[in-house]
Amino acid sequence: MRAPTPPDVSVRPLDPQDIPSCEEILRGLPEWFGIEEALVQYVRDLESLPGSVAEESGDVLGFIALRHHNPLASEIHVLAVRRDHHRSGIGMALVRHAEAELASGNVRLLQVKTLGPSNPDPGYRSTRAAEGNEMQVGVTVTSDKRSILGISATVVHDVVTQNGSVKEDTLDWYSQDVDGNIWYLGEDTKEYENGVVVSTEGSWEAGVDGAQPGILLPADPEVGMTYRQEYYAGQAEDRGKVLSLDGHVEVPYGAFNGCLQTEDSTSLNPDVLEHKYYCRDVGPVLTIDVASGVGREELVTFEQNAQ
Repeated sequence: MRAPTPPDVSVRPLDPQDIPSCEEILRGLPEWFGIEEALVQYVRDLESLPGSVAEESGDVLGFIALRHHNPLASEIHVLAVRRDHHRSGIGMALVRHAEAELASGNVRLLQVKTLGPSNPDPGYRSTRAAEGNEMQVGVTVTSDKRSILGISATVVHDVVTQNGSVKEDTLDWYSQDVDGNIWYLGEDTKEYENGVVVSTEGSWEAGVDGAQPGILLPADPEVGMTYRQEYYAGQAEDRGKVLSLDGHVEVPYGAFNGCLQTEDSTSLNPDVLEHKYYCRDVGPVLTIDVASGVGREELVTFEQNAQ
C-alpha cells in the first residue's frame, strides 16, 4: 500500500524558477532519464508546458508536466520524484492534483505513454497493463471489389487477434467519390470464441433492409464539422465530428504532424466515445477510447503496396 502524502508537502503550479530543481531531480534518476539529449529536452519542455511541483519547506520534491492534445484529452509528459522520497505518495499527489485541474476544465482523458512488449526494459514492463491482454489488428486493403448500389467498392480486410487466436474477422467496403470523400458502404463482420462464430452483430450493407451509406472521411474537413458514418437502424449508427486539422501523434511506427483528429460516437451507446487520428500518406494511426480512458490502438507497422 502506498503511503499517504506527507502532511507538510503541498502541490502548487510549476514556476520557471523551479526548473533547475526539476532538472536536478531528473539527473538523480539515471535509470529513467539517463539519455542526455532526452533529459535536456524534458528540461526545455518545462519552459512551455503546464505543470505542478510538490514541495516541502520550500524544497521541490517532485514535479509533473502535462501536454494538452485537445480540449478533451491531455497526457502526462513527464513525472519525477526525488529518489529519497519515492513510495511516499508524492507522485500520486501530483497525479491527483493534475486530474482535478483537468477535470475542472472538462478534460475527459489523461493518458501516459510507455513502451510496448518489444522493449525488454523491466521498468517499462511494470508500467504496462497486464501483458497477454493486448490485441493485434491487421488491416489489408485488398484488390477485391464489391458492387453496392451500383458502386464499385474496395474490400478492406480487418482481422483482430489475441494471443494468436482470431477474435474478429471483418470485410469493410469503401469507395471514394470524385470530390475526394471516402464513403462507407457496409461491412460483413464475425466475432469468434474458441474458433467458433458467436456473433455477426454490426454487419450491414447499404441498400439492404433500409441501410444507408455514410462518410468515413470528408474530403474537405473543417473543425466542428459533423457527419454520419453509417446507418442501419439499431445495428450501425456511428457518427463523426472533426476536432482538429493539425494534430500531433506519436506511435510505435513514428511521429506525425498535421493529422486529422475526429471524435467518433454512436447513438446506440452514449458511453462510446473515441478519438481517431488520420495522417497523410498513411491513414489511421491512433485510436483512443476516451470513454473508458484505457483503450488505445496504435499503428505499429505499415507496408504500402504490400500485395
